[in-house]
Amino acid sequence: MSELNIAIVGHIDHGKSTLLGRLLFDTDNISKSKKEGLNIDVVDNINFAYLLDSFEQEQKQGKTINSMRVAVDINNRSCIFFDVPGHAEYIDRMITSISKVDYALIVIDVLQGIQEQTIHHLNILSLFEVRNITVVINKMDRINCSKEQFSEIEKQINKICKELRINIDNIIPISAQKGINVVKNQNLCKWYTGLSVIESLISMKIEKETSRSDFVFSVQDIYEISGVKYIAGKVLSGSMDKGSDEVLNIINKEKYKIINIKNNSGDCINEINRGDLALVQLNDEANVKRGDILMDGSDIVYSTKKISLDIVWTGDEKYDESKQYYVNVATQAASCQIVLQKELYINKNRKNKDKGNLFKGIVALDNKIAVSKYDELDELGTVTILNKGTIVAIGIVSK
Repeated sequence: MSELNIAIVGHIDHGKSTLLGRLLFDTDNISKSKKEGLNIDVVDNINFAYLLDSFEQEQKQGKTINSMRVAVDINNRSCIFFDVPGHAEYIDRMITSISKVDYALIVIDVLQGIQEQTIHHLNILSLFEVRNITVVINKMDRINCSKEQFSEIEKQINKICKELRINIDNIIPISAQKGINVVKNQNLCKWYTGLSVIESLISMKIEKETSRSDFVFSVQDIYEISGVKYIAGKVLSGSMDKGSDEVLNIINKEKYKIINIKNNSGDCINEINRGDLALVQLNDEANVKRGDILMDGSDIVYSTKKISLDIVWTGDEKYDESKQYYVNVATQAASCQIVLQKELYINKNRKNKDKGNLFKGIVALDNKIAVSKYDELDELGTVTILNKGTIVAIGIVSK
């Protein structure tokens, strides 16, 4: 079964939780016990959003706070939805979800049109290289499926996405509450002859990047087992065999041979692959430390004391050029100064605050770290920026 990770985003109350709940209900992807707890005498009266807003605080406040992961299995495709909070104060949770997805579903209320938060979401999707989306125009039943109002929003969203280099696969008129064009194309909008939401998602052919062959290993710690030192870490890319060619420590430029490999259970193995946690024995481990990056000499990773970033500010405090900040990249850490060079997006609804704003900036580091462009290797292309131990921004290595 193929899997598609999808962020579902939209302005507050535009209906994304209702749409997800309706998708679960109409595709029979909710449990029998939960279904029995619903009053389904009149299906259209069900509060579909509450199928998702299972947290007490969310139900009391009437809004989605947590980024929830919801699976909808249809035919031979498993659609994994990340229901992203629409509120700007939950920008950190929004980023966590968007960084995991291949695709996005944008929900727009036809009565309210494209709001500032919608544009904000689209900017963040573009920042994290999510380049393909489906747009749904919701609550079409409330305007008798007016083609004129639909077409006006269609024109606006096409313009915005073109500027952000985002491709729109389908723009679909729906009513999430009534289930119109959610699973099947229904005749409310007689002028619309395209796909339903589910049909659109099933038909998508997402070209996921194949695993790179470049071997990259992030050092997490050094252990001694029966008098032998082992390097503990994670394979970020590629694979490596015991006794293969030399690996390069990109930080200090030393080269080593891998002479033994153990898995987490302590068993000796011959090969490690992307995603594996392992213990490796080197012929000379004296100068290896936590944060070092071992690799096979490819050029996707480089060490530097200056990084160009696209930055989304997530902290409540404003950016201060005079402050010393800290960065984490994988297991690496360094103190730094940040210079913001250009505004990419400023949230007009949050005056005198940087939270949610997007910038281009330069990070000057006190010591070298290894990085990669985000689209080459996301784990070394994502920079966490902290102040006094609190995350205040996320940066994407742009070049």
